[in-house]
Amino acid sequence: MNPRNDRPLQVAGIRTDLELNEVGAPINLYCQPSDDILPHPAACAITGITPSILAEKGLAEADFMTRVHAELAAPGTCGAGYNTLRFDDEMTRYSLYRNFFDPYAREWQG
Repeated sequence: MNPRNDRPLQVAGIRTDLELNEVGAPINLYCQPSDDILPHPAACAITGITPSILAEKGLAEADFMTRVHAELAAPGTCGAGYNTLRFDDEMTRYSLYRNFFDPYAREWQG
């Protein structure tokens, strides 16, 4: 995985309170890759997300990252997950930068 060249396929998450009770509806967003990019076959095999699913349900990358940024930059948000430091955070920062968002603003302006 190389966040400079690869693209996110999906972002999913839930928002909770301090006692980990779900607050609001879960999010599950798909990103439709541009025509010159194919998802890696291993990523499709691992996730079960195929190019046809992305074409049907996916948002254009700019719209996808606008939604992701809005979720992550919401006041009081603290992101947590498995493998976020090595994978999710890097992919998110590169994707935000590629789509003209400050990749670090959500981490220090909240």
